[in-house]
Amino acid sequence: MIVTSSINSAVSGMAAASAMFGDAAANIANLNSSGYQPQQPDLASLPDFGGAAIVSFSSYPSQYPSDSGGNEDGDQDSDVDLADQIVQLSKASTLYDANADVLRMSNQMTGTLLDVIADDNNNYNDGDTDNS
Repeated sequence: MIVTSSINSAVSGMAAASAMFGDAAANIANLNSSGYQPQQPDLASLPDFGGAAIVSFSSYPSQYPSDSGGNEDGDQDSDVDLADQIVQLSKASTLYDANADVLRMSNQMTGTLLDVIADDNNNYNDGDTDNS
């Protein structure tokens, strides 16, 4: 059924957005952690009902060359780019909001469908009463 598919698609999209939020939050929290490699979810579309799925998590490529000595203490700095993480948060927010709108519309469509069915049943029952 179309309504069920749209609900499943919206819920999976919201879960994907949630994973994006979580990864960006963890990356930002580790902004100053020496040697930290930021993670990002890899998303794929689901063919059956058109949602999104998290297929894996991958590390961003290092912004420091492998022969780099790191900072003045010799520690490798974090590879977290704060500006990039803010962009990721914005993308996740947009994805979440769009899927929440789909969920609201699906809910509204279901309510309208149930109202139509209830009206048809009432009209059918009223017709049976008149024929008695």
